[in-house]
Amino acid sequence: MEIHGYKRKKKTDIKKWLTGNNSKFYLVILGVLLLVLLFALKTVIGMHKENQNLEQNSIDESESSSDEDTKKDESSYVAKNQSYYIRISVSKNVAVIYEYTDNDNNKKALKAFNISVNPSVKTGTTFIGEKNEWKKITENDYGHYNCRLDNGEYICSTPYYYKQVGNLNVIAYNNLSNPSTSGSIYMAPIDAKWIYNNCGVNTVVEISSDFELPTDIQIPVFVKYDYKTKIEE
Repeated sequence: MEIHGYKRKKKTDIKKWLTGNNSKFYLVILGVLLLVLLFALKTVIGMHKENQNLEQNSIDESESSSDEDTKKDESSYVAKNQSYYIRISVSKNVAVIYEYTDNDNNKKALKAFNISVNPSVKTGTTFIGEKNEWKKITENDYGHYNCRLDNGEYICSTPYYYKQVGNLNVIAYNNLSNPSTSGSIYMAPIDAKWIYNNCGVNTVVEISSDFELPTDIQIPVFVKYDYKTKIEE
């Protein structure tokens, strides 16, 4: 029926379309399209997984390279001698370094460091079991010149925010000579470096609640960081 030039369009008969003579042809086309879509989806998923694998491999290679660089750095620091004996006073927050004077284990006090000790550290006699120039010590902090002790504690610098010189946690540094609320045994970076350089693996470390400090050495006066202070690293 036609009204003033308007032609009524016929509605598509879906049922007739599906049951008509060309229904098999249409079904074949739909099947092909479905296969194409499945193939495209599989390809996209495969590319995504491949990209993830490439990213993971990149991360693994980066970490491996970082570990190799750390090992190379450590080779120039780890001392092999057993010439020193370390005593840690938990209550005084002081480390005293003794030097053996003969084969009879006689020793004399050599120097002392201001440190920051966690009161919960294990006391007793232990020894340096492992060294790492950098070590992650908490979820967000790194210790520089880390000496892992056999009893599970460690001696290292006050924390850094990143594994890079220049990112020292100044608040933790200024807490030296006072108890620490985290970690084990913290030192100024220059003092931790001295131990790392000079005290070999198996160096004995005695951690005591307290002991009388030697009279022949002087505990250095600790200077807190301010804008005029240069922290030696």
